[in-house]
Amino acid sequence: MLEKVYAYVVEATKLELSDQGNSLYISEQLQLSRNMVSQYLNQLFAEGRLLKINTRPVVFYDGDTIEDMYGVSLHQREFISLEEFQKALQPHQPQDFEKLIGYDESLASLVNQCKATISYPPSGLPLLLYGPTGTGKSFLAQLMYEYAINQGLIAEDRNFLIVNCSEYANNPELLTANLFGHKKGRLPELTGIIPV
Repeated sequence: MLEKVYAYVVEATKLELSDQGNSLYISEQLQLSRNMVSQYLNQLFAEGRLLKINTRPVVFYDGDTIEDMYGVSLHQREFISLEEFQKALQPHQPQDFEKLIGYDESLASLVNQCKATISYPPSGLPLLLYGPTGTGKSFLAQLMYEYAINQGLIAEDRNFLIVNCSEYANNPELLTANLFGHKKGRLPELTGIIPV
């Protein structure tokens, strides 16, 4: 009987997360007592074969079928609500430093230094990124900016300004104007006001 209940849950799971995985519905379909079906479902859950959603009524799904259908790997087997369960089915979107290949291995030390620099109280430390062209300095700076926003260290509406120093080699006033703004007409090669 246990395997019959399990087979039914597997088939019900394939029906795109229907609510047919509750003990009352299964007991009616298999013509078994609701208490017996509930006992089997909880036993299958305890064995790690089913997922459990603690809604009313409690709903069970086959974990392997869900993982295959949605292409995810679920580390959690029990969920408080259907919303929590559906959120777990969303593919993980890498954030800030997770986008950097090797962030948790070969570049872990660099990432930790960047995080410490950004997080240093009260408002982070100055940081200069240098290196040959094409080594990822601008990308790393963008990830640091995303990290600061994700950690609530800066407001989401703050701008990320990329400064290519080679553009200002012959005109350092232009750099100052781009960073801090300028008044119209003060620099002949610029027109308009650049907001800060």
